[in-house]
Amino acid sequence: MPDLHPLFVHFPIALLTLFAGLELLRFKTITSRLELFYTKAILVITGTIGGFIAAQAGELAEETYKGGQSMNLLETHSSIAEATNILAIIIAALYVGAWIKRSGKQLPMPQIFALCEKITSSWIMIPAALVLLTAISVTGALGGALVYGPDADPVVSFVYKLLVR
Repeated sequence: MPDLHPLFVHFPIALLTLFAGLELLRFKTITSRLELFYTKAILVITGTIGGFIAAQAGELAEETYKGGQSMNLLETHSSIAEATNILAIIIAALYVGAWIKRSGKQLPMPQIFALCEKITSSWIMIPAALVLLTAISVTGALGGALVYGPDADPVVSFVYKLLVR
């Protein structure tokens, strides 16, 4: 069976990285634009769905590493990828809640949707975006170590030595 993981992994990384970059651009002229909210929401929701698909493809690819010398590396990569996906799910859920609030529909427990709107438009999203970028980078570095070896480049080597060795 072909390894489908690389086919599905890079697009979600790009979407989530672009989301985080836009989240970090907190200039008034940018944040006041209504379409920016919906752009970020679509990026994080689509990237999160893609991340889930990438994780499932990774589970299939994991079969080729079973019993190999790189099992510890694979398990670390998998754990950090899972944590990255959980963070992305939380952020995406906040954006879904804020989107629902912005729709103006009368729903039960409107305070939850108001809280989502407040969080997604607050400074809290800056550290969330930074943590998401870091998690994506570490996951990618460990993935690179799996494919190209732990000395593929200085960043991969540093992450590998820090978390695996």
